Amino acid sequence: MKRIILLLSVIAMVSCDKDKETTNECDGTYYQISSPDLLNGMLKTGTYWVYMDSVALATDSTVISSFSEGKAGACEEFHAYGYNLVSYPNLLGSNMAIYQGGIEKNTGGLPNSGIKIYTDFNFPDSSSAFNCSRLDSVFIYDRYYKRVEKVTVANDPSNTGKTKSIYYFNSAFGLLRHDKFNASNALVWKKLLMRKNIVR
Repeated sequence: MKRIILLLSVIAMVSCDKDKETTNECDGTYYQISSPDLLNGMLKTGTYWVYMDSVALATDSTVISSFSEGKAGACEEFHAYGYNLVSYPNLLGSNMAIYQGGIEKNTGGLPNSGIKIYTDFNFPDSSSAFNCSRLDSVFIYDRYYKRVEKVTVANDPSNTGKTKSIYYFNSAFGLLRHDKFNASNALVWKKLLMRKNIVR
């Protein structure tokens, strides 16, 4: 459950062991999370979301179980903020991490090691593998949300069989909707945000 904290600790320890080796390679550049949009996504324990799966007509919830902030990378060049999540009733764990370039799901502790589901809304992402659409507003469940990114992940590693997912996300409220498809590209899961409690 404390995957982010553990990964950041391991990265910090590895970088300490390699100080002598990497001194010449570290140029002192530090990638600070400074965008107001991304800073808005730094959520804390006490945050929870309740979702309705409109395909299975079932509800579930996700809570932040812990959060951490620190530096990551061999040269500690990345400012990193992360939080661990637990979903109920299935008790599945996952994590989110924020770096200067955006927000990732199931990160490995470094930028671009997870599933990128959000970038700074004000700046386009240059990754050719990143399929993102920016929506000024979108209606989800019972209300409109502004400044939403719709991200299509063709082979989502968090899905059984690495099938397609579509994520709708904004920094103010987090994951708003998640569509999951099977190998035949049929929609099997459409989770819509019904209620939330956001703590910053």
